Amino acid sequence: GNGLTAISTTVLQIARAYVGLATGRLPELRLVQSVGGAPLPRREDSLPLSATSLEAVRRSLRRVTLQGTAKGTGLDPESLGFHLACKTGSADYQPGQVSDGAGGWEEGMRKHGWVAGWFPADKPEAIVVVYVHDTSTTSSHVATHVMRQFLSSSAVRQLPRRPTGRR
Repeated sequence: GNGLTAISTTVLQIARAYVGLATGRLPELRLVQSVGGAPLPRREDSLPLSATSLEAVRRSLRRVTLQGTAKGTGLDPESLGFHLACKTGSADYQPGQVSDGAGGWEEGMRKHGWVAGWFPADKPEAIVVVYVHDTSTTSSHVATHVMRQFLSSSAVRQLPRRPTGRR
């Protein structure tokens, strides 16, 4: 979904993948919860990852705001009041755009950027995905800014109390 080609992954698919990483169970996507007043059963599958591999991925995602590509963006536990497990991603997307020849970024190249994850990192309550289309900066600049604004909003602050003791 995040490469040097047309996007083939939706925000909902990314959110579903992060539910799987956070819980170890991949839920079925559906548009309705009931039909004719009768609830539809929820379906989910186990992720085809060992417990060791899944914990390694989770540990890495918990470090992104402390040591990784989201460090210094205001997505850290001290700024938000809870720990966000996440990953940033950005890619050149505009067809025909020429790179610098060394595979690097050139000023003015059009990008799309993502930040996806869950919070609190150790006891997930919510999955969050930010997608920014057609920007000239990487996700570490624009998508993290949007994510910080959302996670700092009063709507998020009203969610149940976090393990850190802050709201």
